[in-house]
Amino acid sequence: MSRILAVLRRHDHRLTRRIAAWDHPWIRTVLPAAQDAAEHTALWWA
Repeated sequence: MSRILAVLRRHDHRLTRRIAAWDHPWIRTVLPAAQDAAEHTALWWA
């Protein structure tokens, strides 16, 4: 089970880096809200 979580975490980080690298005004406005939601979810799962 922990192996699956490690793989999911690695892919999540990769996707986050790709999205953060996008240079589009819409992404820049949505990204902070998505980050807050992700942090809340990570804390909830921990």
